[in-house]
Amino acid sequence: MVGINIGVIALAVASALAFILALLKLVGALTFMFAPGFGMSAESALHSFGVERKPVTLMLIDIVDSSLLGVILLVMAFGLKSVFQEKRYKIAAFDIKDVTELKEYLIGLVITLMGTRFLERIVRGEEQDDLLSVGVGVASVILALGIYDFILKWTKPASGGRAASKGPDDK
Repeated sequence: MVGINIGVIALAVASALAFILALLKLVGALTFMFAPGFGMSAESALHSFGVERKPVTLMLIDIVDSSLLGVILLVMAFGLKSVFQEKRYKIAAFDIKDVTELKEYLIGLVITLMGTRFLERIVRGEEQDDLLSVGVGVASVILALGIYDFILKWTKPASGGRAASKGPDDK
């Protein structure tokens, strides 16, 4: 159980760092929006954290992206603790009963993260050929994850134990 605790702590620390990064990006965005003449030393300090002067929509997408990464890491931490140490939480997102449920939850979060990264590229206005190749790559990964999620739900064990022979929509 010590290995699981170390993994949970590492994921929780990484999640906290991602949230702190999102907070720093938010402070930087507010600084750039409301104090455009702010000193160069503060701008270079913010730039070292990945905050740069760009349109407001790109700043907001970047903040959401960092926050989503923090959520993914936090769900992984609580999910692993919930699955392997059978710890139950009052928050429904953290009360994960088995590894399959954790996989399903993470697939949705990863797809959302990939979508925000692709949206950032669209808003940035990259070349059409680059957008097409990246879009096809993102779409193929999302399709593969969607198929995998469907298969997970379709083969999810019934309450009796063995895998159910019905589809995910059948009761």
